[in-house]
Amino acid sequence: MRLRLEVANDDFLYAACAPRLPASDKFDPTGADRKRTMATVDDAMTRLSNTKALNVEAILTANAAGGEGGVWEHPLSRRKFKFAEFTGVVDEFRLSCVRQSSRSAVSETTQ
Repeated sequence: MRLRLEVANDDFLYAACAPRLPASDKFDPTGADRKRTMATVDDAMTRLSNTKALNVEAILTANAAGGEGGVWEHPLSRRKFKFAEFTGVVDEFRLSCVRQSSRSAVSETTQ
């Protein structure tokens, strides 16, 4: 189930590292959902191995903490990223890694 959810949310890194799904299970006794999910996983693997830009669409949701602005979280699949083609106002991003966290202004021209 987690693999299906991660694939549906464009978490390519999880899809690439996840174990293969069994041929059938209680959730999907006919194997039809598995076939669609594995096709998406294979597409994710192809996109990860390609050197072209990896585009991930996002919609900011309301900040659960009650502060201003919206929140979107996504695990990075590559070291270099940029924000492109956004509508509205996006002021900053926060990047959290295993050993450090950083904040920076958002710019359509910075990578």
